[in-house]
Amino acid sequence: MVRCCTGPGQCAVAALWACTGVAVYIQGSSCSASNDSICAQVGACCTGLSCATAFTSGCDAAAGGVFTPNVACTGGGGGTQSMTCCTADFDRNGVVAVADLFAFLSAWLSGSAGTDYDHDGVLGVGDVLAFVGVWTAGC
Repeated sequence: MVRCCTGPGQCAVAALWACTGVAVYIQGSSCSASNDSICAQVGACCTGLSCATAFTSGCDAAAGGVFTPNVACTGGGGGTQSMTCCTADFDRNGVVAVADLFAFLSAWLSGSAGTDYDHDGVLGVGDVLAFVGVWTAGC
């Protein structure tokens, strides 16, 4: 038996094979307040169009990962809000708007690896043009 994070701040004991839709579990056989605080750190990690339910510490910002707490990837369980990664929604607020352009430019100017939108390993004008194309297309 393992402890599954079934939603933000929610722990349940289950067989490992039954710990589905959440992708994170903690070794052990009982839940407690400390487990619930650990499970509160679970959310969606978007890297490009890929979404993975993970702990905040498991979402690699240097690789372009954007962590949204208390949210599961589309199809996730646990009664949490679900999401699909939308690269045009750069600030991950659920709306594609002009604010996303400014958030992208701010991150790009600071050298964030998450702004390499043309995937060439180098931050350049091509990334800005690629993001504008994605942003114009929407989600």
